[in-house]
Amino acid sequence: MTLINDLKKISKEVSGNVITIGLEYKIVLDELDKNEKIKELYSMQFNGKKKMKNKEKGKKRNKVVSIKKIRKIFKKKRIDYIICNIEDINRFLRTFIRDSVYINKSKLYIYGSKNNIDLELIEKRYNRYNVIINVTEYEKEVLVEIDNTKAFNKFFKDIFYNIIDVLYSIYNIIGDLLIN
Repeated sequence: MTLINDLKKISKEVSGNVITIGLEYKIVLDELDKNEKIKELYSMQFNGKKKMKNKEKGKKRNKVVSIKKIRKIFKKKRIDYIICNIEDINRFLRTFIRDSVYINKSKLYIYGSKNNIDLELIEKRYNRYNVIINVTEYEKEVLVEIDNTKAFNKFFKDIFYNIIDVLYSIYNIIGDLLIN
């Protein structure tokens, strides 16, 4: 099995409201368009910028959405499935993890190459929210499936973990500067 085959299989099974972020495989996008169980499909192309284009199924015009405002646009537990590329969300991983748990009520799929994805960091930060994580490794790629059905987040808990993550990143930057 390859990553593309698994993503095709996932795209046939999804239902409800779906967000794709940085999905680059045309075959998978075609499968999502063919799927009749999908109510709304939000396809976002991010390309490493702060804002991304949001295209709803059935609408011709693109809407520009900031990665920081995903939480405001998609309300609490409104999205059933999220399929995203790690290269597009890697810069904003700290806020994306918090927001994805907030807006997602079923499953989240993160894929990317083994070089770009930090599995330990993703597992550590998502385990704070009592989620189930399954990792499937391929030759050069990784698919992380995160089940958010039992996940919950609280306001003060999010603030506390955000402060810890900022301090951890400052600690890593100072360590890198001292080593160099």
